Amino acid sequence: MTAMIWLEDIHKTYRLGEVDVPVLKGIDLTIEEGDYVAIMGASGSGESTLMNIIGCLDRPSTGQYVLEGRNLTTLDNAGLAYIRNQRIGLVFQQFNLLPRITALENVMLPMVYAGATRAQRRMQLLTELNAQGITVVIVTHEPDIAAQTHRTIHVKDGLLQKEHPLMNQNLNVD
Repeated sequence: MTAMIWLEDIHKTYRLGEVDVPVLKGIDLTIEEGDYVAIMGASGSGESTLMNIIGCLDRPSTGQYVLEGRNLTTLDNAGLAYIRNQRIGLVFQQFNLLPRITALENVMLPMVYAGATRAQRRMQLLTELNAQGITVVIVTHEPDIAAQTHRTIHVKDGLLQKEHPLMNQNLNVD
């Protein structure tokens, strides 16, 4: 396998008034081509900031981000927009099609009508994409969703805490 995403010593600090708020504090992470990774952490731990950097929606304050061998840290906004448009697909939970359900649940809704079980619907779509060789990285607070991935990475206080490779891939969550 080849490293598709490589993060080295990623720091992200936000400035609130006159106060610096460090959110990511030296993240080192490699995600291989074709991997299926869940990033988990409590709200405020830095998991969403990490995903925003991986998704080219935000820039690290310091550190290097290399995607498919290309250093993205040096790109301007237009360059990052091009990468987002051509190399990265993003699904945002905030932009629900139907109120009261997540973006993923909106995407899976047709599977409900097809008679698929809840477990089949939850990760089948992303699992099928991954089976086709697509690298999938998700942020979730739900352990049953993370259990469907190959690796689970935990973020706490802006640092990577632990990683669980090959969790229960066949976990029954009905």
